[in-house]
Amino acid sequence: MPHDPAHPAAPTHGSAALPPRGEWPPDPFVTLPFFLSEDLLAHLLGKSVRTLQRRRRLGQSPPFTKNGKEVLYPRDPALAFFGAAA
Repeated sequence: MPHDPAHPAAPTHGSAALPPRGEWPPDPFVTLPFFLSEDLLAHLLGKSVRTLQRRRRLGQSPPFTKNGKEVLYPRDPALAFFGAAA
């Protein structure tokens, strides 16, 4: 997937096109992977990765897990936490 010129650092997600920054896909339970990376979640929220890191440190984030240094958010709790599952 080519990167959006307005957001050259936008993460790629397999072969599916990502929605614009700050917007959720129409059916996130079908189109999003089971674990969301920091980059992908920041893109979907329209926030920076640094904001997600700060929220984790303050205990204001959905549950997360680490795979080595990589932080992953389980999709369903993240959607519920940020109100995207409505």
